[in-house]
Amino acid sequence: MTFFSRSLLSIKKRKSRTILLFLAVLLIANIMAGAISIKKALIKTEELYGDAMPIVVSIEEDYLESDTDNTLSPELVTELGRSPYVKSYKYYFDYMLKSQGLRLNDNTDPNDIAPVADLTIKGTNDTVIDLVNSGILKINEGRGFTEEEIKKAENVIIISEEVATFNNLNIGDTIKMGMDLQNNKGDYFGFTEDTYKIVGIFEAKKEYERDENGELMELANKYLDTIYMPNDSLQNIHSKIMQEKEKHNIEEYDNFRSVAIYYLNSKENLDNFKNENTLKLPKGFAFADNSSNLTTLSGPIQNMEDIADTIVKASIIASVIVIGLIMILFCKERKQEMGIYLALGERKINIALQILIETLIVAFVGVTISIFTGSLIAKNISNQIVENQFVINSGNKKSAYGSDKPTISEIIPEEQEIEVECKVNLDINTILSIYVIALGSITVSVLIPIGYTLKLNPRKILM
Repeated sequence: MTFFSRSLLSIKKRKSRTILLFLAVLLIANIMAGAISIKKALIKTEELYGDAMPIVVSIEEDYLESDTDNTLSPELVTELGRSPYVKSYKYYFDYMLKSQGLRLNDNTDPNDIAPVADLTIKGTNDTVIDLVNSGILKINEGRGFTEEEIKKAENVIIISEEVATFNNLNIGDTIKMGMDLQNNKGDYFGFTEDTYKIVGIFEAKKEYERDENGELMELANKYLDTIYMPNDSLQNIHSKIMQEKEKHNIEEYDNFRSVAIYYLNSKENLDNFKNENTLKLPKGFAFADNSSNLTTLSGPIQNMEDIADTIVKASIIASVIVIGLIMILFCKERKQEMGIYLALGERKINIALQILIETLIVAFVGVTISIFTGSLIAKNISNQIVENQFVINSGNKKSAYGSDKPTISEIIPEEQEIEVECKVNLDINTILSIYVIALGSITVSVLIPIGYTLKLNPRKILM
């Protein structure tokens, strides 16, 4: 009878020993397989997130250091956009205006016959707004801007659905927007304004968060007070207001901003783009980018990968110790059997292979089952781990120039939402990794007691 046949026969006859070994292997292999599956999933998640997330650079201004007005020249913006590291770029204006008589919500005092709404105005040179392209906004009524309206700087606007509802506004209606003119002494010089025609009404994608009871709660529309108009139209009202301020010697902070955004080809281009173009920026201006979003994700994921590594290493040590102790007991019980084989002239290597094959057959079955049960466990906890470990909250980020300065998340809104999901997949590499690590550690744990036992003299074993 060959040593392989003896191995199969031994497994059948020693059922209690086989079951004990199987349970020990199954427990340890489940922990090992789960940790390996989660680590593989985390690595894949990090790679997918990095590939999907665009690397975006904008130009921020430190208003305390700038010695120019807070606008960037179109020539500079175009020059930077021609960089070989830039895939595409855009340039628009951002302003704050007021509208007398406009209500932003239904909390406005009904007795207030002349409410004043503070509005965020976004310029654009595109017929389709970026946030509409990305699915964050949707034009429910009307349309976007035409190329003629943009080229001729016509006074046309797109407003939010809520503002339209609160003020009974429809496509084709007009509103007036402008700014109060008042100096530091309190002298009032009137309200400089222009009239704008509504050509589109947008709806913002609904956002939710869980309250203290775990119930989903709809958040207020962050774009409620946002109004879009052509870039040159926005520049015209700004010029008109500045002329009036100069006329009345009014000196105050000008919140008109020009925003330049560059989408790079890859994250590897970021440092090169900054190094080559930083000196071209006017004094008080600097580059800002969204690379911290990658760090926000990769940091916690790398920590979780380290934890998974630690669990795998601990399970390897546990398998060597636990399986090793079990095999020592089994080998002591079978000393007489081994002595008889040796006395009959059986080679030691064949006896060692018999015991090793017995163990590996049981271990193989246990590891095979654990691959599926361990991955099921990993699937149940992986997404929860990611959710608990990090929350990307761009609203809490501060600018390098202080909390009152625009942040990169404000300059670059959620134009591409990235869903982070840790998916556990049993691909061939993951399965092979589990088999190699699990069976390798079990093999080491078996060889030690077998080697010790076979060093004994057959006569001493049989005595």
